[in-house]
Amino acid sequence: MFITNYRFIVSLLSLFCLSVSIFANDKVLGISSGLIEYSIEGKGVLTEESNLSIEGKASFYFDNWGILNVEKEEGIFLVSGAIKHKQEIRRLEKQTAKKIIIVDYQNEQLLERKKSLIFNARKALTKGLKEAGEEKILGYTCQVWVGKGIKKYIYKGILLRKEVEIFGISYIKMVKELVFDINISKDTFLLPEYPRHKIGLLKENIKTQNAMKVEDFCTRIKDIRMLKKENLDTVKKINFTDKERQVFINDIGKDTFNRQKEILPTFLVLLKETRFCLQTAKNLFEANYCIEEFSRFRENFGTHVDDYIVVWNAGIKEDFLEKIEENILFLESRIVCVNRANNLIDLSTCMK
Repeated sequence: MFITNYRFIVSLLSLFCLSVSIFANDKVLGISSGLIEYSIEGKGVLTEESNLSIEGKASFYFDNWGILNVEKEEGIFLVSGAIKHKQEIRRLEKQTAKKIIIVDYQNEQLLERKKSLIFNARKALTKGLKEAGEEKILGYTCQVWVGKGIKKYIYKGILLRKEVEIFGISYIKMVKELVFDINISKDTFLLPEYPRHKIGLLKENIKTQNAMKVEDFCTRIKDIRMLKKENLDTVKKINFTDKERQVFINDIGKDTFNRQKEILPTFLVLLKETRFCLQTAKNLFEANYCIEEFSRFRENFGTHVDDYIVVWNAGIKEDFLEKIEENILFLESRIVCVNRANNLIDLSTCMK
């Protein structure tokens, strides 16, 4: 099937959950400097027809007791099933004593804002959680903090491990390597030479185009407007009503839903144009010309299948047109439902 993977920039997407925020000129962390590398993994059921998997890595570099730091995130969100999507994530945020700078790679710009002087980073890291003893991570004794569906292991103000499981979605960010109290090169904190734009003081839920904080997802799953049950002392799978889960999934899936509503009709038109072109293609050169735009379109959504045609004859032409026709019929049978869909769950049902 040629049905493309679709963009899934949901607040989920924000599942990489940054570990530390900075406050004024005080010592933010209990260690002078360090380099930390994390792995990130997750999985879950988005809808009855669609599943999610997450794989990535993150880095946290800091100096001057955490006042200067850089956090980097890279990874892939893969949605399979009725909704198909492969989203590559790349994010970098730098904090100094007075500024927070987010790198927007897609638009090649730096978004800079001033820090709030009343924000306490350590309190924010454990807000809404209860202390639940100590455990060792890589030989370091961490304070354990727990809450509804979430568990954090914190060493001297630094997150070493985070576990989340809620609404059928699980996520783990864990330290793989770390080194403390070292000399860190200034080059470590350099940013791309993009134009810099100053923006106003942002609240936690403010998003900028393609530069959203991935921890927005974690904020959502802890949102008391959705999580009204009593706090838990340990992390465990939490059972909510179907309505509560639907609200959550549709909330984090707004961007995916909007993107697919735009893409599916466009893809249907492109399939028909490709079919018409291939029907009249007389040779290999013309056949590859016909699928050029089709291939580029799929690449935009993470499909890496090589569509290049190496042999062109009547049999291959028939097979290729048959596959195109299958996809056209598939989309045509669902496009009315897609146009009526009001949220991600509706859309997933349409595409099953």
